[in-house]
Amino acid sequence: MSPRAQLVELLRSILPADWKVLDFDRDLGSIRKPTVTVQTTNIGSPLTFRAWQATNVVDLIATQMDYDAAETFLEDALTTFMSALTESIAPSLFAGAERIVRADKHHAWRITLTLPLKEA
Repeated sequence: MSPRAQLVELLRSILPADWKVLDFDRDLGSIRKPTVTVQTTNIGSPLTFRAWQATNVVDLIATQMDYDAAETFLEDALTTFMSALTESIAPSLFAGAERIVRADKHHAWRITLTLPLKEA
């Protein structure tokens, strides 16, 4: 199973049941419920860790397109996401997050996670 597929499986098991977890990035169209997309962006072996790692970005996308409503939604959604992540896997896998707007209309947090693969 690929690193992306493993992360998708994990997220589907820990996030609220009404959230949609997509196993790849796609044209989102209209979003009716909290949605996350998962993409592996890098696989490497940093010298400091001596283990293979996969860097993944998870976009947590708001259902609202209005800025104020999206901000309120994303604040709560990010807290839910981070709580679920912290309770299920080591929080040290969290590498950071940045606020983005996808396709000039979908407000989101882009969360970067670095997952170990195997010993180098």
